[in-house]
Amino acid sequence: MTEHEISGAESSTREMREAGIGATLRQAREQRKLSEIDVARSLRLEPRIIHLLENERFEQLPAPAFTRGYLRAVGKELKLDTNLLLEMFDAKGEHEAPLLADFESRAPLEITSDSRIVRYTTAALALGMVLMVALWWRSHADSFSMLKYLTESNPAAVLPLPPTPPLSYSFEQVIHPEDPFFRAPDSEPTPEVSSAETASGSVAAPGDADTGKADIVINSSADAWVEIADADGAKLYYNLVRPGNEVRITGRRPYALVIGNAPAVRLRFAGQAVDLTALAHDGVVHATLGGAGQTAQESVSDEH
Repeated sequence: MTEHEISGAESSTREMREAGIGATLRQAREQRKLSEIDVARSLRLEPRIIHLLENERFEQLPAPAFTRGYLRAVGKELKLDTNLLLEMFDAKGEHEAPLLADFESRAPLEITSDSRIVRYTTAALALGMVLMVALWWRSHADSFSMLKYLTESNPAAVLPLPPTPPLSYSFEQVIHPEDPFFRAPDSEPTPEVSSAETASGSVAAPGDADTGKADIVINSSADAWVEIADADGAKLYYNLVRPGNEVRITGRRPYALVIGNAPAVRLRFAGQAVDLTALAHDGVVHATLGGAGQTAQESVSDEH
């Protein structure tokens, strides 16, 4: 730095000291043709703060630490010597810069097992546990005394009861068929049903079917519903007749028949074929077979 520059700096410093903080800020702002609002907007401050700084009304500003920050920001914005501004501010005895923090280096506080806080806390917890155990024991003392009395006076009273054998149940297992009606086996022809066994709902033995003496023999080329009842009204057959299955029925004449899907059914009575087509109404036959003193064909009568 040349002597001329040093001389200029000293002159500037002397002028700032003589003018004061407020006048220096105002002159620098006006030289740059800026308003208080322009400076405030540039620094994101309220215009009121710029006005108070230029009029040195520091008592209306926040704490000195904030005022120093405002001076530093405004001085830097107006290209002034900020260190000199702060020095001039600190020179005013009533506005000494406060200490922002205590930077003394000291070891942090450590809590160890020898600490009073740890010792006192441990003692308090232990005492609390003892008190809780004592209170619990006192509240259950009567129960322990009664248990001791029962044990000494009647030991059997506190012994566990022996396990009792389970109750015996007697019941009959009932197995319900999946189909509520009798259905002839698919693999074998339906055996002949005798009149004596019909009353109990049983089917004749296979040996009886081989005799060829069945009164009614039914075959079907499609599923057909067949109901056959004897002279006493007992149902001898009440189910579907499926293709490939033969139903053979023997019972007490006359028989009452109900046959659905009659065109698909072939019926033989007393060894003779019976034409169901003439008896069918809308594919259903309601007929009587085996009237007294009549032949096979004569005995067939249409109930309708």
